[in-house]
Amino acid sequence: MTNLPDVRPASATGPELRERTLELLEFPRIREALASHTRTPMSRERALALAPVYDAAAVAELQQETAEAALLLDESPSLGLSHNPRPLVQRAAVGGMLLGSELIAVADGLDVARSAKALGGAARSRTPLLRSLTRNIADLRPLERELRAKLTPSGEVKDDASPLLRQLRSESRDAYHQASAGLQAYVDSDLGTEVLQDRLYTVRGGRLVLPVKADFKGRMPGIVHGSSDSGATLFIEPFSNVHRTNRWREAGDAEQEEVRRILQRLTVSVGRRAAETMLALEMVARLDAALAKARYARTYRGVAVGEGGAVRLVEARHPLLGAAVPVSLALEPPVSVLVVTGPNTGGKTVALKTLGLMALMRQSGLMLPCSPQTSLQLFDGVYADIGDQQSIEHAVSTF
Repeated sequence: MTNLPDVRPASATGPELRERTLELLEFPRIREALASHTRTPMSRERALALAPVYDAAAVAELQQETAEAALLLDESPSLGLSHNPRPLVQRAAVGGMLLGSELIAVADGLDVARSAKALGGAARSRTPLLRSLTRNIADLRPLERELRAKLTPSGEVKDDASPLLRQLRSESRDAYHQASAGLQAYVDSDLGTEVLQDRLYTVRGGRLVLPVKADFKGRMPGIVHGSSDSGATLFIEPFSNVHRTNRWREAGDAEQEEVRRILQRLTVSVGRRAAETMLALEMVARLDAALAKARYARTYRGVAVGEGGAVRLVEARHPLLGAAVPVSLALEPPVSVLVVTGPNTGGKTVALKTLGLMALMRQSGLMLPCSPQTSLQLFDGVYADIGDQQSIEHAVSTF
């Protein structure tokens, strides 16, 4: 830490040492634990990339975010999202077409953004930072309404998405009924009883066909669209039904073209508001990451720790040890070095790791598992050198 003499190797840079220290102090496990409390893929990404900051104002802002989020936990916030819409929005912004299911995923993201905006303003004066954060979320309800008006929850284009689509689907259904009725007549006939392998019709290669016994091919004039694995069955489209199936296929092609046009139009709508949507989703990620910190803190009875001019650790419990013995220690001016001695398995490494981890957690915006009387100064660097890099869950280590 900055109070200690600089013993960093000349060959290593500050960022390299800081990253190595995060590993040594098992900070990645804190990230993983935090990520388990997120509700969206975007906030999970933020949790897994969590890192301490070394500017007093930045630390204060992160701590305030977490403190305000703790006030909102009892509001039962619903920011759950199973997917990350940002890549979809980016694709729409550059002219790519989204599928119906992808457009619904965007609509779900907009719904969560709307909930985040409402949640941020719910506590009003109690959460000024989160309120100002969620004010950046634009009103995207018109876009969400447009998407949901045209698509089912599963992403299928609704019949009434356009008058033309309704007409084309009606024509396609009528054409299918006529084509299938033509084949059903064969199925129900005496000829069908004699030549069909099964009393039904099916689809092969997009064409309606009958399963004809290979030995009776000559009794069913038509186009062969394939055969069974054994070769005993031929799938034949009777010549008398070709024109009906053609009408069905043509109607289906026209329907799909209209569906494609509707999806393209909806994608353009998403692309037009891509910048606002991306900002809204970023605010969702930031808000849920703060809520995750508050949720995580509840699991270890975390408290907000103020900044002081010295180190006063009071009954601090290592968050990765379920039955950790509380650690209390102080390092106050003019003292700048603390030496801990004692027998093996006496808790030296746990004590020092606890101190280092508390500093990292506080400067990452996390509450600490300790007494409220604890205070920590701002560190411009946290560095550790541990000889035996085993986890503190093992009995032996050398700090």
